[in-house]
Amino acid sequence: MLNINRLGDALGAEITGIKLGNLEDEDVNALKNALFEHNVVCIRDQHDFTPDQHVALTKRLGEIHEYVLNQFSLPSHPQVLVLSNETDANGKAAGIKDGAQYWHTDTSYEARPLWFTILRAIKLPVKDGVTLGDTLFASTAAAYDALSDEMKHKLDGLTNVHSYNTYTKVRQGREAVRGKLSQEQIDKTPDRIHPVIRTHPTSGRKCLFINEGYSIKICELAEPESRALLDELFEHIKDPAFAYRHHWQPGDVLIWDNPQTQHCAIGDYDVPLYRTMYRTATQGPVPF
Repeated sequence: MLNINRLGDALGAEITGIKLGNLEDEDVNALKNALFEHNVVCIRDQHDFTPDQHVALTKRLGEIHEYVLNQFSLPSHPQVLVLSNETDANGKAAGIKDGAQYWHTDTSYEARPLWFTILRAIKLPVKDGVTLGDTLFASTAAAYDALSDEMKHKLDGLTNVHSYNTYTKVRQGREAVRGKLSQEQIDKTPDRIHPVIRTHPTSGRKCLFINEGYSIKICELAEPESRALLDELFEHIKDPAFAYRHHWQPGDVLIWDNPQTQHCAIGDYDVPLYRTMYRTATQGPVPF
């Protein structure tokens, strides 16, 4: 039985008393239900959670996703993405360096953006006894609910372009972090058009589906009006009333429901402080 403690008002919960590598089917179903309700859940004290178990749990939650930047996968487990600012003796990056230090929803630029993301803390940066590298989350469902009726009506039926290969102002310098994409990777990540308001496939809640990392234009509006509206919505989503800040602890595994959230890594550390995470994810449905 899962012990669940709410961590934030709009989203976020802590689960204790379980081992993710040894869950019964009823526990997996309860975990999904907790995700639908709390959007982000932290499972503490998973120090012995292996990559094999990480991949196995992901497959129990859904269809496993393989990230386009496969050069940053764990060599022994290609479905595990490494996020890290560490390098080897030859200066080769161990993983994607910045951990996406801008607001985004994982792979919103794909035809079927992610559903669940599972992130495991491997190494955390600590300075003067304080762990750095927090992750911020925002509830896109709570953000939608808080809109005025006039704004909800205005957004109804609008669509927006999500782009991986167009650098938004918050993603300048991204190429220096991830390296240049191969032509095959570029071909796999064309721009996608998704609704500005999506419906969660299980909870049925309406969610804002735009983010400052990948949304570049509202299709039905001229550029100046599109930019003004996107910027207004980006700021609205970041309202503290819709937020949860996760302060990482050793042994943490964090799982979140991408359709109802977006997130941002806090880059308040640098070498010689190191932060390494292992990430897997499940494929989601086409947004509607």
